[in-house]
Amino acid sequence: MKIDWARLNYILIPTPPRVRATPPRPLPRAVRVLFGIGSSLTDSGRVMLVATLLVGGFGLDISRTRVYLLFAMLAGVLYTSLAAGRLLRPRGLSASLRNPPRVACDEDVSFVVAVRNDGEQPVHALRVRGPFLPHFGSYVSRPAVVEEVLGGAEATSIVTMRFTRRGELHLRPFQVARLVPLGLATGPSIETGPLRLRVVPRVANVVRVDLPGAARHQPGGIPFASRTGESMDLKGVRPYRPGDPLRDLHARTWARTGEPYVREYQEEYFSRIGVVLDADAEDDDAFEAAVSLSAGVVARLSRGEALVDLLLVGDELRELTIGRSLGFLDQALDELAIAERAAGF
Repeated sequence: MKIDWARLNYILIPTPPRVRATPPRPLPRAVRVLFGIGSSLTDSGRVMLVATLLVGGFGLDISRTRVYLLFAMLAGVLYTSLAAGRLLRPRGLSASLRNPPRVACDEDVSFVVAVRNDGEQPVHALRVRGPFLPHFGSYVSRPAVVEEVLGGAEATSIVTMRFTRRGELHLRPFQVARLVPLGLATGPSIETGPLRLRVVPRVANVVRVDLPGAARHQPGGIPFASRTGESMDLKGVRPYRPGDPLRDLHARTWARTGEPYVREYQEEYFSRIGVVLDADAEDDDAFEAAVSLSAGVVARLSRGEALVDLLLVGDELRELTIGRSLGFLDQALDELAIAERAAGF
């Protein structure tokens, strides 16, 4: 049995089946205060906090050592930094997030955090912090500190992430806050909009799919398909009936018979190809391989003239038709991104 060590690191953090990494429910006030203090400290501030606690442990016996003086000094610096941060409110600042709507598994995706200063005075030393990621996500590069945002201008910070599993992600917003002079803590933060992203499956490289060819005439059809140069085919001519378009009059037959005739057309109906993804897979690896192969087949078929019907067969049946302006490859990838194995397997 294959052990997912990355998932075990998040064993206490549940992952809903479809909407993964959904923001958790609000925590109790006391816990929020502790988390707020911890989040207000920078990496350097957390290192100093750990050092302060260690020094405090060595200085418990105040009758034999004066280490407690060093503890008091370190604690005072931390407290001053946290208190000073409360005064550095980001007045006149707003933040927004720019990101693509979807990304493929194991591909780097860049997020642009834009900070705008609507005030007149420049703002210095802004720290950008990203959201907590699920077990299948990681930071390739962390957001850089925004050194300065001029009045009436905008500055950006770019962060790169990578996700190893497909799914629909709803993550917490990015946060932007001002750094205190010593760089140990930050002030109150402003937030971007929530991060929403679909991680679509890897598209297998399908070189060729052998299929019977061309479009055929058949009853029924798709009247709302886009009409191209070959959408209508001449079926024949018939006698004129009141209400027929005058542009369809067939002059040669009218001249030969002495009676008005009109051209009669029938739509050319397209070849339809079904791609069925069966969710009854033996294990996760087999199912992920089937999803990737389905994406590759659909991507290959979508380059042709046929209509492609994608059927997802599992605990619930979902279908999507792409091609001829009925749908696009991105829509098919979005459906495959949230496909799940059937229950019981």
